[in-house]
Amino acid sequence: MKQASLIMIGLSLLMFSVLAPQVKAFGITAYPWSMFHHDSMHTGFSLSPAPNVNSILWTFQTAGGIVGSPAVVDGKVFVGTENSLYAVDQINGKLLWSRQDIGSWWSSPAVDDGKVFICDFSNIYALKESDGSTVWSYPLDFFAYYSSPTVVGNLVFVGDIDGIYALNEKTGAKVWNYALPDVFCSVAAANGMIFAANLGPPCSLVALNMYTGHVVWSLSLDYGGSFVASPAVADGRVFVSVLTGDLANGCVLALNQFNGHIIWRSMETGPIYSSPAVAYDKVFVGSDDNNTYAFHEKDGSLIWSYATGNIIEASSPAVADNKVFIGSWDNYVYALDQHTGTLLWRLKTGGATGSPAIADGVLYAGSLDGRLYAVGTHAHKRF
Repeated sequence: MKQASLIMIGLSLLMFSVLAPQVKAFGITAYPWSMFHHDSMHTGFSLSPAPNVNSILWTFQTAGGIVGSPAVVDGKVFVGTENSLYAVDQINGKLLWSRQDIGSWWSSPAVDDGKVFICDFSNIYALKESDGSTVWSYPLDFFAYYSSPTVVGNLVFVGDIDGIYALNEKTGAKVWNYALPDVFCSVAAANGMIFAANLGPPCSLVALNMYTGHVVWSLSLDYGGSFVASPAVADGRVFVSVLTGDLANGCVLALNQFNGHIIWRSMETGPIYSSPAVAYDKVFVGSDDNNTYAFHEKDGSLIWSYATGNIIEASSPAVADNKVFIGSWDNYVYALDQHTGTLLWRLKTGGATGSPAIADGVLYAGSLDGRLYAVGTHAHKRF
């Protein structure tokens, strides 16, 4: 982000060619994972079956480390690295196409209406899902590559160092923008509103009208703290991780979706970069104190915690089939029982793993070793 050459790469998108497709993916994805944390509410929960064992179906080697979460749609898996974006076949991991001129790093792709939306260091792009060619691009400022696009209705939402942008999904034209410094999170959307938080200072969580950008409510923490993780919305509540507070520790907040009133604040944990997942009347999140936590959705009380071998910073939990999946800096992906937090299995990778995605009974996760892993017990069926 400090190098001027990275900016020039983003601005020179149209000067580069798309690699020709090598194979063709057929069929559909029965249980798609279409954007960061599964859906526009960022619940992190899928109705898909999920793997019971740590069998690797295939791996795909990229040209750089993977931090962002994959998207799995229409028989394809889309994943980005610091210097490239890839589309591979969901069943066998064969390359379909790649863009060597788009480095998404932390940003996870979103897929909708035949287009893939992704941010690099200074732009957001809409690409054709079929071959990766450019449909449109819109210039953003630094740190855009931290925020993952959220697509809902005919709008695409994304954050950058200057604030939040709403763009027309088909044309890329700006519909509105809201000034808020250092928005690293992915915007969550529900019930005609969007929700976003910032690193600051000042540090705020805001709810905006989805169509106009007008403020519905805004919360500033009175005990310090800052936000990096993306909010999740479920059951009339907004759940958000606090990176750090006055005691240099984190927590999870639950707020009323419609007025921003704080309903509960969890116990203190380590600083939290991980975005919460909401499922089975629980809120799941990882922390820099090495633990994955499960809190009661109703009152924030602790149900269980599980200690991994290192910090959990680049990974947000994925929940499906009564299991919680999360990656740690100890280079393992963990599968935990959602009821008790008991370890079901773990998979060793060659580097710290990012946020997993679950689709059609298979776990997809990228690692800093540059590999995209598909974990399950059988190949998908063609539809």
